[in-house]
Amino acid sequence: MSTNKNEHVAFFTLLVLALIPSVIEIDILAPSLPSIGQYFNVSISSTQSIITLNFLGCILGALFYGPLSEKLSIRNLLLFGLLGIILSSIGCYFAPSIEFLLCFRIIQGLSSCAVLIMVIASFPYLFKGRRLLSFFGYLNSVTALSIAIAPIIGNYINLKFSWREIFILIGGLACMSLLLNFYFLRPSHLIQKKNKVLSLSAYKEFKHKKFILPTLIISFMGASDLIFVSSSSFIYEKFFGFSNYDYIIHYTCIILSFVMPSFLFHPISKLLKGTERTEKYGLFCCMTSAICFILNAAHPFIVTISLCLYSFGFAISSPIIFTRIMSVFPSQTCTSSSMNVFIRNLICMGCMGICSMFFQGNPFHIALEIVILNVVILLIWLCEKHQLGSSLND
Repeated sequence: MSTNKNEHVAFFTLLVLALIPSVIEIDILAPSLPSIGQYFNVSISSTQSIITLNFLGCILGALFYGPLSEKLSIRNLLLFGLLGIILSSIGCYFAPSIEFLLCFRIIQGLSSCAVLIMVIASFPYLFKGRRLLSFFGYLNSVTALSIAIAPIIGNYINLKFSWREIFILIGGLACMSLLLNFYFLRPSHLIQKKNKVLSLSAYKEFKHKKFILPTLIISFMGASDLIFVSSSSFIYEKFFGFSNYDYIIHYTCIILSFVMPSFLFHPISKLLKGTERTEKYGLFCCMTSAICFILNAAHPFIVTISLCLYSFGFAISSPIIFTRIMSVFPSQTCTSSSMNVFIRNLICMGCMGICSMFFQGNPFHIALEIVILNVVILLIWLCEKHQLGSSLND
């Protein structure tokens, strides 16, 4: 399909509007977790389940969305996901108990996962060549910026109104995006080969080490980041005794340490003399910051600096690793995206579950789990490099 520059921008805008409610639904709620726990009078671990069970929905959906998109089309699943976000947001707003809230958060995770996978999978159909790479870069930047702004907005809404109004914003954004994508993103824009039979056999190919190893690396990196994000409000406000305003400042610094390198990825990569060296430096930053965190877990400012360093390392290494993942099976973008999200969310939920079992407000427990995860990342990365070296020798 031939498209001009204005149409490319229009398609990109539609996809970004669809993606925003699905990527902010965790971060915008993070500062309000203590308020939700107090409102329902439940423990910290029960409150953290608001995020953990959200990932359960993502895991369940990611297992089927790849094959489903080949049967029902990317556009239809995208609209389905947006509708699910709207309905689950309404359910979360009116939830009379923590049990009802957790149920609707599972549905919200299921719906958000559909949007995330379909947006990523739609790019190769809408953009070609260098424009595909450019618009993927723009998408990463906008996503990172949305994640950075989300906790500030969420905290303001929680203080000004209550945590329930946060779900009005999530649902409202999804509703606006649903209407725009329904009327302007036509089926002819996403021409794909459909399968008449729904089958999970396509996943058999994804046992290849070239796909699994980098997927595990980026999954454990994401889990390390999420563990801190979900616990950050408890650490700063309960353990360190910070005010909510001071917590937001520290949290924003950590998020911006991911946003800025994401915007400046190409200049940073050139400065570090190539993607291979950039990836190594990024992993080194993550490992160093994890060690610094566990050695200084009782010092709030050093904790913030350590997590800023981790965010920087994550930001400069993850695009390289993700590109390597998606290049293994370039003709199966839907299934690749679905499998990648499935593995990542399964690992994140497992790590979050372990965290909720031991975390009682002390940042040392979070630091210990992050160190362990980064040791695992280093071992997998060395295994991947050994596998690559063996392949070249053969």
